[in-house]
Amino acid sequence: MRSFRSEKVADFVKKLLDNDTAEAAAIFESIEKFADKFQKETSFRLIFDDSAKEEIFSICIETDKTADTLCAEKFKDFSHGLAIVSRNVNRSEFIITAEAIKSPEKYLSELVVQSFSKEK
Repeated sequence: MRSFRSEKVADFVKKLLDNDTAEAAAIFESIEKFADKFQKETSFRLIFDDSAKEEIFSICIETDKTADTLCAEKFKDFSHGLAIVSRNVNRSEFIITAEAIKSPEKYLSELVVQSFSKEK
């Protein structure tokens, strides 16, 4: 028996195979717009790798949320933590992976801890 999520992902794959990728394209474009907006508001650039985009897509399909809403929820507390990291290691770009989407608090916490160990 397939889970709801695997059925939705299977539907997405079928859409790709049928060349009906408008929904996926809209979600991926929304992710990039969120990243641009986040950078304008915080001066930190979030770079979503392919695994992160796929994870966001899957969650959007599963929950019927927009990518913008989902990203806003996932990254609502990031500006303060990224400011600490930036101050410690002079960094303003951050790669966002699927793991960061699945557990944003853990991802941010690890970045902060690593930044203190790299602090000069």
